[in-house]
Amino acid sequence: MIEALRKLKGKSPYDFYASFTVQEEVGLRGASVAAHHIEPDFGINIDTTIAFDTPGARPHEMVTELGKGAGIKIMDSSTICDIRMVEFLKNTADKNKIKWQPEILPAGGTDTAGIQRNGKSGSIAGAISIPTRHIHQVIEMADKTDIQNCIDLLVNAVKTMDKHNWKSWN
Repeated sequence: MIEALRKLKGKSPYDFYASFTVQEEVGLRGASVAAHHIEPDFGINIDTTIAFDTPGARPHEMVTELGKGAGIKIMDSSTICDIRMVEFLKNTADKNKIKWQPEILPAGGTDTAGIQRNGKSGSIAGAISIPTRHIHQVIEMADKTDIQNCIDLLVNAVKTMDKHNWKSWN
């Protein structure tokens, strides 16, 4: 998020908040408080996700793979992302030739749920995820191009979010 903020240089045609939250692993506490205070219409969570692309892993276990691009979350065990946000992120990536891959995380959750549900009116929420092998271990591994794809996707999403037709999806 810091690199995306550097690229955006504080320029946004709408109110834009970047929240660095805490205690995601123990109940989405920071994201829930931020969402309740800010009351966002839209939310994009930034997080890591499982890249279980190791020898012996079955295809359905992989979630994402290193080097295949930014993860665009479809769902995890705590949220089903708003289809409009999923489509917006996919279209933004495609229009800007940003490599991406779908993310369906069967276990575990992210602050996306806190952003989506804990504002007073809810929000159209989704997530951009950095594929990470051996997540939550001292030998975590990520691909630099995946990280750059995540940064580029976030920057382009923020720049065009106000121009998107949020009333419908295809």
